[in-house]
Amino acid sequence: MRHNEGPAFRLTNADDAHAAEGFVDRRRRLLVITVVAALVVALGGLGAAQLVKSPGEHAAEADAPPHSLITAQVESRRLVDTVVLRGRVTAAQSVDVTAQGAGKSLEDSGGSAIVTAVRVKTGDALSAGQVLVEISGRPVFVLPGAVPAYRDLKPGAEGKDVAQLQQALSAIGLKTGADQAGSYGVGTRDAVAALYQRIGYSAPQAQGADDGKADTPSDPAKSGAMVPASEVVFLGAFPGRVDSVNAQVGKPAAEKVLGISSGTLVIRGALAPHEKGLVRPDMQVKVLSEVTGLEAAAKVTSVADTPSDPNAENGDGEAKAGSGARTYEMVVTPTQPLDAKLAGQDVRLTVEAAASAGPVLVVPLSAVSAGADGRTVVTVVEPDGAKRRVEVRPGTTGDGYVQVTPVANARLRPGERVMIGVAGGPAGAAATAGAEK
Repeated sequence: MRHNEGPAFRLTNADDAHAAEGFVDRRRRLLVITVVAALVVALGGLGAAQLVKSPGEHAAEADAPPHSLITAQVESRRLVDTVVLRGRVTAAQSVDVTAQGAGKSLEDSGGSAIVTAVRVKTGDALSAGQVLVEISGRPVFVLPGAVPAYRDLKPGAEGKDVAQLQQALSAIGLKTGADQAGSYGVGTRDAVAALYQRIGYSAPQAQGADDGKADTPSDPAKSGAMVPASEVVFLGAFPGRVDSVNAQVGKPAAEKVLGISSGTLVIRGALAPHEKGLVRPDMQVKVLSEVTGLEAAAKVTSVADTPSDPNAENGDGEAKAGSGARTYEMVVTPTQPLDAKLAGQDVRLTVEAAASAGPVLVVPLSAVSAGADGRTVVTVVEPDGAKRRVEVRPGTTGDGYVQVTPVANARLRPGERVMIGVAGGPAGAAATAGAEK
C-alpha cells in the first residue's frame, strides 16, 4: 500500500498572506507599546528631577521678594497726646442703705430684721423726707445732709450732726423753734415728732437723756421723740436716685438693702502709675458709651495724690478690676449733665494730656531718622519713586505722631508721602535707607 507524502493540510496562497499580515501587526503593536513605555519612564524621570532640588535651589527660592516702600502722608492738623482708660459713671455721692440696727434703736438687741415694705424701685427719684423701706415695721427715710448718721439723736444731744438734723427738718418745712443750732431741745423734739406723723409712723421715744442721766418730770427736754441712726439716711443733694434694690417683703433684710445716690453724675477712672504724671485737673476729656453710643465732653476734676489699696473692694463688695496693681483715682465731670440712666455704666475716657496750639505738620514717629551727620530727617518719596531727604526739627509728640518743622529752606508740604518702612525688610530698614540717600 502506498502512503501519501507531505502534510495532511496544505496552506494556500491566501492563507500565507493572512499569516504574514498578522505577524506584522503583532510586531507593530509590540513596537508601539515599547515606545509608549519608554516615554512614560522618561517623563517620570523628568518629573522626579523637577521635585528633587539641591540646597542651593531651595535657598534661592526662599529669598525674600523685592522690597517695597511703606509710606505715610504728611498731615497738617492739631496734634494731641491722649491717655485712654475705662471709667464708671457714678453719682457725686453714693450711699448704701444697710440693715444694721434696722427696726430698732441701736441700744436695743433682738431677733432678725425682716423687710415688711419696699417703697421705692430702681431708677426712682428721691425727695427729702421720703420713706425708702420698712424693716420690722419701722421706716427708713432720707433727709438732706452730708454727714452720715452715726448715733441715735435724742433730746439733750449736741453736736454738728444735731445741727444737720435741724437744717434738714427746716428744709422740709418743720421748724425747730427756739433751739440753738446743734442743740436737741424741745423745738427739735417737736419737729421730729411732726416728721414721723407726716410719714405715718409713731416717733421712737427716748428712754433717758443723752447725757446718761435719768429723766425727771422737771426736765421734759430730756425725753420725747428721737431719731434712731438706723431709721435715717442723709444725702448731700436732691433729687436723689435709687440705684439698686436688694430687699424683698417677707425676707430677712440683707446687709445692703438699697443703693442710693445724689448729685451730678461723674465718672471715676483709675490711672496707672506711669499715667498719673500725664493727667492734671481741667484737662479736656471725651466720654464714649459703647452701649448707647453717647459721646460727651468733660473735664478732669481731680487726680488722687495717693494710690488706692489694690486689695480694696468696690461698692458691690467685690475686688476691684486689676487688683494687685496700685492705681490713682481720677474723677471726671461732664460739661453737660448726663442722663441718669447712664449711672453704673462702664465708659471709655480719652484724656487730652497735651496738644499743639494749632495745626502743625505731623508725620508718624517712624518716619523720622537721624543721619550719620547728626541731622534729623524725613525721606520724601516722590510720585515717580524718587527719594528726597528733608531736614526737620521735631517737636511735640502724641499718639504715635510727631510735629516736624522743615529746617532753613527745606521743603515739606501736607499731602506729600514720607517713608516709614520697607515691606518684607527688617525693622528700621526705612530709616536706614532714608539716612543713606
